[in-house]
Amino acid sequence: MRKRHVSDGELNQVIKLKQSGASWMMIQNQTGVPRRSAQKAYDDWQRSQSIEELKAARVDVAAEEFRKHVDQLINLVESLAGGLNVPETPKTTINAEDYLDLLLEKIYREIKGYNLIQTIENRERKRFLREYHMLLKSLEYHTREKVHWQLLEQWEKAWNDCTDHLNNYESEVDTVASNITDKDAHLIETINDQTKQKTAEIMAQVVLDVIWQKITNGTLDPESPGIDISFNLVDRMVTRHIKKDLFKRLGEIMSQVAETFCIERKEDIIQPLLDTISRLNEVISVLEEMLNPLVLRPLILRTRCDLCPA
Repeated sequence: MRKRHVSDGELNQVIKLKQSGASWMMIQNQTGVPRRSAQKAYDDWQRSQSIEELKAARVDVAAEEFRKHVDQLINLVESLAGGLNVPETPKTTINAEDYLDLLLEKIYREIKGYNLIQTIENRERKRFLREYHMLLKSLEYHTREKVHWQLLEQWEKAWNDCTDHLNNYESEVDTVASNITDKDAHLIETINDQTKQKTAEIMAQVVLDVIWQKITNGTLDPESPGIDISFNLVDRMVTRHIKKDLFKRLGEIMSQVAETFCIERKEDIIQPLLDTISRLNEVISVLEEMLNPLVLRPLILRTRCDLCPA
């Protein structure tokens, strides 16, 4: 028996009647379409509707997943732009790779609502670091037209060079303490007795911290250091049982030792630190300019990586 063709107009009638509750026999009587042909056409129409609905649902899911992906990348951009830095203190020993992992961990903690002291299980940490390193590769791919990612490698190299120099710098604390004692051994001994502290060692660390501060903020001239240890800094350093009139003398000793250290150790310690900090700041400045979310978001939206939803 030849298959009966159901026109679009007839199909529309069949659909309306069936959705209003009509039986197949009633539909046949009202439309003139044989009930079996009407039923098959209706069933085919329903299947096509299901397929279209599934396609639409998949499009919606993919769009939502892509939006989340873009938001993750922009969050990563903002964290890198604001987080790449120079070592905060001369005691910094962490290498560049571990520092970047801490930046990624900070993002994860903020998303999860973890505070800074909350412990993250090692397995969980390995998992999210693996995911964020994949996102970093994704970001590099999306933004390769605008961002010179070799600059990140240059930052890592400069950071590691800096921490190497800082190891040498921090190893001088005993020498600096000895120089402080040599300036006024009686005064230092008197303060030691009164405070029960190793005053020269505490002062030496403050000296190194102050020099480091001037190195990182770009105000240290090793030829003419101009270091002045303030009264307030001495006050915070030695807080117990010390006459205030001694603070000025302690500040003078520390300032003198700091200046002498900068001049005498310019070539082997101070200048290498100045050079690496200059390199770090230069790379950070360029990366901050390139890692601009307003510029990178449109670029991410029009490119695709392996992590982008299909």
